[in-house]
Amino acid sequence: MKGLRALLDRHTLYEIAQWLEESQRWDLAPHEIGVLMEAKHSYYPDKWEESYTPSVLIDYETDLTVYDQRLHPAREGGVQR
Repeated sequence: MKGLRALLDRHTLYEIAQWLEESQRWDLAPHEIGVLMEAKHSYYPDKWEESYTPSVLIDYETDLTVYDQRLHPAREGGVQR
């Protein structure tokens, strides 16, 4: 009951019903619905202008499998220490 009251404090009943109709997520608790409704309105911040990252590394994504192999060589068939 407390979660439903908090949800209704932040959103109207119409907004909640509209979100439920769109998402078809009838199995969620009120606090979960509130979090998902808030996430729908959030956005990623704009990139900052910066001068210290080399242009080669801008938008570069690290291959985490290589990192994991170096960090945990025993898992990849390396020597156990």
